[in-house]
Amino acid sequence: MKQHDNPSPTLTAALPTDELRHQFLVSGLFVPGALKLHAWEVDRTVLGAAIPVAEPLALPNPPELRATSFLERRELGVINLGGAGVVAVDGTGYALAYCDALYVGRGAKAVTFRSAHGRRISTCSRIRRMRRIRPSMSPSGVRWATGSGRARGPTSARSTR
Repeated sequence: MKQHDNPSPTLTAALPTDELRHQFLVSGLFVPGALKLHAWEVDRTVLGAAIPVAEPLALPNPPELRATSFLERRELGVINLGGAGVVAVDGTGYALAYCDALYVGRGAKAVTFRSAHGRRISTCSRIRRMRRIRPSMSPSGVRWATGSGRARGPTSARSTR
């Protein structure tokens, strides 16, 4: 698990672009066949990615957490950004499709990630690109659309304001 130290807010305001990128950009998360974790002690945040290929990947318990299990004093949110997979929590499997999410509460002892496709990397069948639409198109002021061009938001009709 890679540890990140956050600079103070006062220092952050004065940092040049290259240094801001160095301090806050998280790279190298998505590695096939590996589970990668990055932690920020200030926020007690752990960000990770798991790409199981041939073998399931177990959520480790890094010594930096100083706990008997990863979820002893924290919760876990899992969002599937790839193809179909299974997340097993204390022996119970939960099938996740693309963009499905799973909440795992405190106290779970064992969490593993497994691809539903065996030895090949799960990939999503479609890529969603979000783009901003003119703010005047909905009462809330913001509309989003998928790459298909179909508008998403509170209403599909153009505002009459």
